[in-house]
Amino acid sequence: MAMRTLISRFLTANEAIDKLNFRLRQPATREYSVWPDGYKTQIARAINKRTILIARYDNLPSDVSARYSHNYNVLMLRSNFNIRNWWHQALVVHECTHALMDYCNFGPYSTREADAVAYIAEAVFLKALGKSPPSSLEVREKCKPIADVILAGAYYVPENLAADLMRTIASETRIQNETINSDGLRRTWTARTYEEF
Repeated sequence: MAMRTLISRFLTANEAIDKLNFRLRQPATREYSVWPDGYKTQIARAINKRTILIARYDNLPSDVSARYSHNYNVLMLRSNFNIRNWWHQALVVHECTHALMDYCNFGPYSTREADAVAYIAEAVFLKALGKSPPSSLEVREKCKPIADVILAGAYYVPENLAADLMRTIASETRIQNETINSDGLRRTWTARTYEEF
């Protein structure tokens, strides 16, 4: 079965996806929303229609197993990716959160803010499964109390926890501070060829 079908089924059927419902307020810029149907409907449909391509791509940095490219609307996965693995599922949630933000069509925004939202979504998903990330990256540790608050019923990420997370992300050398564009998944992939997974 094609990986796009497996990922689409995961997004539509996994019960932990229903817990991904929160908003991160960034006073200087905007508010970022995540909601279950964003994954179950918009992103799953974009994957099924190949608006978002699922590609086998092993030329990622050694500490990266999955990556979404805003430039080409491609979810790149290593050859050893397994959608039945809970950690790989969490990585798909993280990267599909980037795709969801791209889908929202709100124009330019910061990669740091994008990663804040994606790491929170990953943490909520993992907590809903009763799992912890296999790495103790500080940004993941900062997201754990945020996940607790969201799973307890909060919609907005508390400002103090959001500010603490953003400070951690700003100090994280792995997370670049660039501007990317949310354009409603309107790009084409003509500049690069990917092997569909």
